[in-house]
Amino acid sequence: MTEMAGLLEKWLGWGYQPATVVEEPGAFSRRGGIVDVWAPNLPWPLRLEMFGNEIDSLRFFDPSTQRTLPAEQGGACPKFSSARPARPCRATARPPNCAWRRST
Repeated sequence: MTEMAGLLEKWLGWGYQPATVVEEPGAFSRRGGIVDVWAPNLPWPLRLEMFGNEIDSLRFFDPSTQRTLPAEQGGACPKFSSARPARPCRATARPPNCAWRRST
């Protein structure tokens, strides 16, 4: 079983529903190297673009248009290796005022 297949199986076990298009919380979809998932605790669904078993990009999208949200609405997440906290944050619950910036 591939890592992606294992992840999709976990989502099924956690109650997520497979869908052709992700339009509501609790759904996921896979189309080739693109995986969409909408966790119930997030305001928008996430789109993961995969390169093999690695996430190449991760961004929020509007479920009504299927288009990436603008950055000011939280549309894109930087790669973790290119971002670091501006100040220490707890890994389990990041405070709302915890800012992230690209490392130089």
